Amino acid sequence: MFEQRKHEGVTYFVFKELEDQGVAHVIGTRQGGVSPPPFDTLNVSLAVEDTPERVRENRARLARILHLTPDDLVRVHLVHGAQAEKVGREHKGTMIRHRDALMTDEPGVPLFMTFADCIPVIIFDPIHRAVALVHAGWRGTAAGITMRTIAQMQQTYGSRPEDLVVALGPGIGRCHYEVGMDVIEAFDVFGRGPVVFEKKGRRYFLDLVETNAQQAAMMHVPTVLKSGYCTACHPDLFFSHRGEKGKTGRFGVIVMLREPQP
Repeated sequence: MFEQRKHEGVTYFVFKELEDQGVAHVIGTRQGGVSPPPFDTLNVSLAVEDTPERVRENRARLARILHLTPDDLVRVHLVHGAQAEKVGREHKGTMIRHRDALMTDEPGVPLFMTFADCIPVIIFDPIHRAVALVHAGWRGTAAGITMRTIAQMQQTYGSRPEDLVVALGPGIGRCHYEVGMDVIEAFDVFGRGPVVFEKKGRRYFLDLVETNAQQAAMMHVPTVLKSGYCTACHPDLFFSHRGEKGKTGRFGVIVMLREPQP
């Protein structure tokens, strides 16, 4: 279940199935921050023309939901690729460069990324107690970022795909994501997995959620959760780069393993 909640005026979502297994996480929205239009109001990205002071306050409001501060977050410089990085407590408060996926098996290490159409993918191993947060745009998806991250969790933590839970958060839906044939062909060029798209006459509409879901299925992951939210369909809740023609903010996602209960 993808459950909407509110904390001190901040609207956010959680996957109840992950929360119940000790994965603390917050999938933010655009509601409950201090930024003015077009970043209204909970923009958490410094990559847009918002002020650092407002962005830090917005990050603080999001982090407080998990009793954290912005200085606790493991951040990442996104490059729309397919590389994952293992992180631990020593990385708290730091920026990881040139990666689009973070993973950890250490409790209390909050992984943080920003989104505005790309798909937030959470991959959880309940047996080895490891978790990954993935930023799946079209380039990363074409390069198989979900499959690659699962494979890296296999190599790093001994994860078995049949034990994993994959959760796909809000992102742009096929209903709004028209792309050129060059994007569709890029999936063949990268040689990584399936692509789900709809052709209407000469127009192509890419389905990032279903493509990443199929990548998880190809790795034999039995449980794939979906938020059911298209960012462009819900401009009241989420930022959408495509829907707002680039003039918008970014919502934040924080994922962290809780200490195991005795």
